[in-house]
Amino acid sequence: MPLLEPHPAAFPVDPPTDPDDPETVAAHDWAAFEEVTEVSDHWRRPGWGPGTCAYYWLVTVPESAFAGQVARLLFVIRHLP
Repeated sequence: MPLLEPHPAAFPVDPPTDPDDPETVAAHDWAAFEEVTEVSDHWRRPGWGPGTCAYYWLVTVPESAFAGQVARLLFVIRHLP
């Protein structure tokens, strides 16, 4: 069984041939985006109107810091009553 399987709701539907190779992933993504012919306003959400505010952020952390935090959280979760 492959590590990644295509899902019809995913974009792009088929995963890159080598998801661990940054150049392969970049080429795959670029090829997929070149096929896009129409884009909708994905920021509009049902129920949002004038005056609605939202904040988005991207936090980057070194992989080792992330892995350590995940390990600590998993330890805590496993030992919950």
